[in-house]
This record gives sequence, C-alpha cells and structure tokens, in this order.
Amino acid sequence: MRPTDAHVPPDSLLNRFAQDHSAFADAYARHLPRAVSLAGFVEAFYTTRLFKAERALLALLGKRSSDAMARRVARGEGERLAVWTVEARTGHELLMHEDSGLTRSWFQAEAQADGSTVLWFGSALVPRRH
Repeated sequence: MRPTDAHVPPDSLLNRFAQDHSAFADAYARHLPRAVSLAGFVEAFYTTRLFKAERALLALLGKRSSDAMARRVARGEGERLAVWTVEARTGHELLMHEDSGLTRSWFQAEAQADGSTVLWFGSALVPRRH
C-alpha cells in the first residue's frame, strides 16, 4: 500500500510552513496495522538504500554520515546527519532542516487506539528571504 497524499495536520510542527503562503508544504500518510515508534520510523527512513545513496553523494561534498548517526538522531541522542539538523522535536514528531535552511523534512508517528500507527512524512520548501 502506498502513502496517500494528505493535508498537513494543523497541530503539526510542519503546519507553520503550510500556513506561510510563500512556502510550499506537503504531507503523506500511511496507516500500518502495528505500533511503530518515531525513532523506528526515522531510523528506517535514513538507513534505506535510497537514502544511503544520497548520503554517499553528500560524503563526496564532505558531509559525512553513518547509520549510527541516523540512529542517534532518530532516538533524540543526536542533532545532525549529513546536511540535516534537528530543528524541532516532540514525543511523536521530528522536523529537520538542511544546511541552506530552504528545505524541511518532517516525520510523525501517530499511535492509534487500536494499536496501529499512522506514519506521516512531509516536506517544506521555503523561499530565500532578502
């Protein structure tokens, strides 16, 4: 099952970018029939083959990272991974920005009463301010 395009949740860390009419923000949700923690979600995301390929390219630019760094960021024990830095975190959300400050990545693991989880991923593109 693929993630579905969704509206940015109004109480999310990403919402301030969705409300800024000069920025672009998007969100996608996927319902899983089991419990998934924010740390598990973020670690899985940043240690996939696709993201490892991006990390390898960034390493060529001197922006090194590792699975251990991804785990530390996911668990709230680290603040940086390659070009990404933690901007804000709650118990179930993580907002990161890349070095230019123009791009944000947002993760949310929303536990459901039935033991399932809605995983959210979103991004924001923020125009340069002059």
